[in-house]
Amino acid sequence: MKSLNTEAFATQLALISLIRALNENGQQNVVRQAHTFLDMELKHFPEGFRDDLEEVRKSTANIFAVNAPSLAPKQ
Repeated sequence: MKSLNTEAFATQLALISLIRALNENGQQNVVRQAHTFLDMELKHFPEGFRDDLEEVRKSTANIFAVNAPSLAPKQ
């Protein structure tokens, strides 16, 4: 994993925590929409931020496989 500055790491951690909390509270549709947004919009963000969001997407993708395989993002 590439080295992250403190602000980027904190942002990733906050987004991952938010996605996981939404999932734990039964908000799988919101989580799925977040992943759909990341998949569709990643290319529009600046490169460094795009890399950070890609890490968030990868870190939370397994949520779907555990809870509802039919909701899993297509790889």
